[in-house]
Amino acid sequence: MVGSNICWQNAYQHLFAGCTEILAADEKRSRLAWHLSDCFQMDSGRTSFPHCNSKTPISTCLINLDDLAHKVNLEFYLETNSICYQLQLSVVSLWICAENMPSNTKLRDS
Repeated sequence: MVGSNICWQNAYQHLFAGCTEILAADEKRSRLAWHLSDCFQMDSGRTSFPHCNSKTPISTCLINLDDLAHKVNLEFYLETNSICYQLQLSVVSLWICAENMPSNTKLRDS
């Protein structure tokens, strides 16, 4: 399960460019869906996706997927907007909680 967590962490690293940028560029949105789909494949005991070089258009990489893997990727692609905004909301919520924490707690936990 540790490898699985690393996969998801690496996939979410692609979000640090910012959801606005990812959702504005279809290639970046497709890349995010690719990485999330690959983690899902591994978690569900299926074959992971083949390597897709970042300089290769994602459409070229998608050709190499079987029908089931392509459907999984499509599902993640269709949900990238929701995933982005949900993660942003979570980060903002954590930030608000940290900002509202009593100052003596902040110092003690440092």
